[in-house]
Amino acid sequence: MKSKKSDFIIIIIFLLFIYGIVAGNLITKDRMFSEMENRMLAKMPDISMKEVLSGKFMEQYETYITDQFVARDTFIYIKSAGERIIGKKENHGVYYGEDGYLAEQMLPFDKTQLSKNITSVKKFLEVTGANVSFALIPGSLEINRDKMPAVIPDVNQNEVIRNIYQELEGLNVTCVDVCKTLLEHKEEELFYRTDHHWTSRGAYYGYQSLFNSKKEEIIPISEYEEVVQSDCFYGTLFSKTGAFWLAPDTISTYVAETGIEVERVEGNGVIKGELYD
Repeated sequence: MKSKKSDFIIIIIFLLFIYGIVAGNLITKDRMFSEMENRMLAKMPDISMKEVLSGKFMEQYETYITDQFVARDTFIYIKSAGERIIGKKENHGVYYGEDGYLAEQMLPFDKTQLSKNITSVKKFLEVTGANVSFALIPGSLEINRDKMPAVIPDVNQNEVIRNIYQELEGLNVTCVDVCKTLLEHKEEELFYRTDHHWTSRGAYYGYQSLFNSKKEEIIPISEYEEVVQSDCFYGTLFSKTGAFWLAPDTISTYVAETGIEVERVEGNGVIKGELYD
């Protein structure tokens, strides 16, 4: 008797959960954009006989239901938390690293495509005949490799960059070794922890690498004023993983004491403004 009663309670709870989700999906207003995932969400597809018969409507409707699922962000958080508990080191092509760092996977390149890209660069150099500076920028995974999981199948980006530079030897091009400079300053925050872009400080060392290769004078970073623009930034890698336990990034800009004014073209006019818009 006791077993039947407990079974009945479990069935009731299960049905309440299922129908509660259905009811929630029906009464919840559709969202256009997901801030957590940083993307537009699918909207209800138009119904037509042609779309139904081809099966396209059901595909679009399935995507719509998945995107507009009630409490979607909460379920993503639960999934991410579960994966963290079981010790998973990768999610949606993103590695969980130490010190709150996330980094995109960099799996082996398509050698055919890589060869085509190198050929295109060579043709560009031949056609223009200009003095060209060429810089390939490594990602956070390469610079922060010591923070990443011990065994990862990813390529050595620094080695790939050196091989490409060797392919361009003898041509009218200056190959800039940005990787070397970044590695020399790897203890600084050169990349955002939750995003694939380098920080303003990382970009400064990119500038330093370029000007060193051209033997031009470099303005020391000490002559710039660091201004914190945001202390609650979450980037695209956070959006892919839903790693809600991570602290947000800080976005800082560096402005020379004298100020920097730039011109940009919009439409048919030239607009003057500050370096950071």
